[in-house]
Amino acid sequence: MARKSGETQAPDRAPEPDIQGELERRGVGDGFARAVSEQLRPFASELPPEHVEAVIAGVTLAWGVHRRSVEAFRRTATDLEEVQRLLASFAGELHKLDEVLEMLAAYAARLRTQTRTSPTRTLH
Repeated sequence: MARKSGETQAPDRAPEPDIQGELERRGVGDGFARAVSEQLRPFASELPPEHVEAVIAGVTLAWGVHRRSVEAFRRTATDLEEVQRLLASFAGELHKLDEVLEMLAAYAARLRTQTRTSPTRTLH
């Protein structure tokens, strides 16, 4: 078919890569994959496939580092909650011990005032 003199042919473009699907396939969270793919979509079709692959690999690597940090934070928070629970239990036991010691001190004071001892007897 002959072309008219004013027509230009659109350059062949590579098909738009499915960045979101590829990120999700590699384990990146849905929300993060969607946000990244929306940011990359305007210019991803203009990049060579190896560059798009490099970007996807970089995002996947960054996601992995981020997930490890989040998991470490969660473990730290869980450990902190456990320490707080143990300290609260320990404080409760100390409170009980304090009450018992107060009762024993009152009992010893009452014994001291109610029992008569000879002045020569040493009471230990």
